[in-house]
Amino acid sequence: MGVMRKNKSRSLGEKATRSGRRPERLTLDDYRSLAEHSPDIIDRFDRDFRHLYINPAGARLNGVSAAQIIGKTIRETGVPEPYCSLWEDRIRKVFETARPCELRDTFQNARGVLTYYESRCVPEFAPDGTVRTVLVVSRDISSHARLEESMRESETLLRKIIELSPMAMAIVGMDGVIEYINRKAIETFGYSPEDIPTMEEWWRKAYPEKGYRKQSMAKWMGHVQKAMVEQTEIQGDDYRVTCKDGAVKTMFVFGVPVASKVFVMFNDVTAYKTLQGDLEAIRDGLEVTVKDRTTKLQALAEEVIRVEHRERRRIAYILHEDLQQWLVAAKFKVGELQGMISTPSAREAATRLQAVLDKAMEVTRSLTVDLRPPIIHERGLKMALRWLAADMKHKFTLSVQIKAGPVAERVSEEMGIFVFEAVRELLMNIVKHAGVRDATIQVNPEGRNQFRVEVSDKGRGFNPARTGKRKFGLFSIRERADILNGGMTIVSRRGRGTTIKLTLPVKSGKS
Repeated sequence: MGVMRKNKSRSLGEKATRSGRRPERLTLDDYRSLAEHSPDIIDRFDRDFRHLYINPAGARLNGVSAAQIIGKTIRETGVPEPYCSLWEDRIRKVFETARPCELRDTFQNARGVLTYYESRCVPEFAPDGTVRTVLVVSRDISSHARLEESMRESETLLRKIIELSPMAMAIVGMDGVIEYINRKAIETFGYSPEDIPTMEEWWRKAYPEKGYRKQSMAKWMGHVQKAMVEQTEIQGDDYRVTCKDGAVKTMFVFGVPVASKVFVMFNDVTAYKTLQGDLEAIRDGLEVTVKDRTTKLQALAEEVIRVEHRERRRIAYILHEDLQQWLVAAKFKVGELQGMISTPSAREAATRLQAVLDKAMEVTRSLTVDLRPPIIHERGLKMALRWLAADMKHKFTLSVQIKAGPVAERVSEEMGIFVFEAVRELLMNIVKHAGVRDATIQVNPEGRNQFRVEVSDKGRGFNPARTGKRKFGLFSIRERADILNGGMTIVSRRGRGTTIKLTLPVKSGKS
């Protein structure tokens, strides 16, 4: 401010009053106080670049008092190059043009600290209109400048990361302008920034089919709006994107809204979707093949049961109608022969032979019934199980309790034959291994089209993993049950008895 005359009576500003009247003007002393206490550097120069005034903030920057600076040129105060020449040029320009100028630069103070300044050089005019002095006001903007520099570095780093990302990415403004697409996006879709300057162009070119475009736009915009309301990432979803060359790629698209922009990321899942489709086709084909082979195996198993049963019937017929008749004829002939024998020893031998023939006839009759119990064809599974219970009681003194529901009346003949033979095998296991004289058979429905047969006892029990002598019989039953689209489970513990459950379809495949 150079040489200021103290004139308190001369007002240059206005002071506020409590009464609400117009404030009084500020005096020169008021302005001096403002300059002296300002955090900004205030400096006044003449045409020789001498300091006519410098406030305390400026003196502190130079590390000396104001009195040591006033009257000296910029060079005389020790300002180093190139700062000295720069400031001389700026001040000279203001003197020559009589126009203010603004600038931003850096300055390294006496302590070696680099500081950023924003300065304004203003011409001060003499009464004749010439520039008398230049007033310079400089503000320390180091914090702001460093923040800007940090933001620029962060933006540069972010741009580099996005540009080198292996994933296609884009930055879209809220006004729909596509501000940036990275290298991977250009490679993936073939569109340049000039091809798709806005989202409108993107939707039109990447989604040419109107119906799918409308559907995709609604889905994406819904996800974006939800993310903005909830302040979360944009939900990802699959979209079929048409590239510039006409190829269609399946992209998993997601993103995140940041300030007034949306960061969009595209993950190409075309190969994954193709592989997934191929795997599903293979799986479907395998399921059809397995189902077809299972059906064929089931039909084969049923045919084996039928063939086995026919063979049993044939053998039973031979035993009853052929062998039985020959045994009866042999016994009759032995009887005739016995009447013709005169010696006691011969008659005794004939009597023994008749006893052997009687036993052979009894075994034949029993074997005929075992091979082909007629009741399984005539009365169904429920009555066949009751007959089996009576037979087990007669032959082995095993008391079998039957609990058969109405479902037993609906079981197909093939299933009935299998169940009858399986239950007879399981009852024989009880006779041989359980050490008890009681067993229970239960037949109940299992769902809509299946039924369950449980054979249980309270005998010795065993470890199902080590079946020993029972292994082949149980294995055969399990295998046949599996082929017939059923199954078998065993629950047993030593000393706790055994329960074997068969689950089978009510009707056979043929039925």
